[in-house]
Amino acid sequence: RQHAIPIAEFKSLLTAFRMDLQRNSYNTFKDLRTYCEFSASPVGRVVLYVHGHREPELHRFSDEICIALQVANQLQDLSIDLPRDRNYLPIQDQRHFGVQAEDLLAGKHSPEFKELMAHSVARTRAMFLRGKPLIRRVGNSLSVELEATWRGGMRILDRVEELDYEVLRARPSLEKRDMADIALRSMFSFGRRLLNNRR
Repeated sequence: RQHAIPIAEFKSLLTAFRMDLQRNSYNTFKDLRTYCEFSASPVGRVVLYVHGHREPELHRFSDEICIALQVANQLQDLSIDLPRDRNYLPIQDQRHFGVQAEDLLAGKHSPEFKELMAHSVARTRAMFLRGKPLIRRVGNSLSVELEATWRGGMRILDRVEELDYEVLRARPSLEKRDMADIALRSMFSFGRRLLNNRR
């Protein structure tokens, strides 16, 4: 009530919970994105509402970042999700690149799998870039948090690439030095924006 947050955002999260119970894979990336629109986008929108941002354009930027974050985490967690019978690599993409379900479960890092992962990482990075303008369109404190979150998601994608996409047997993770670098870069970027605004 205090922030006049629409109840629809919370209903979307409940829809996502039901989807989690009903399915463990998605036919197309459009289907996966629809799931993320229910499970991830509302979180970013609620944060914007709390900070007084109700502009539809900012919400669209936020959606791109939140969906990209969730997909990046899904790529990061393949070694955990696949043995639990949850596969967030769209079936259509698997077929396009010639990746077999049994090879995924066997942890086979085939050339076909690496091509699929390279495609998935590039698509996710494009979403992060589409959402990036949001960082410079919000208040100072939220801007720093958003940039650190954005950089964290991008760094996960970097880690996946650095491992040559071999993520079926071990989960790539960010180390303390990654977190420190993200924080420093975010603060430096924020300071530079403040200086530019004062000129």
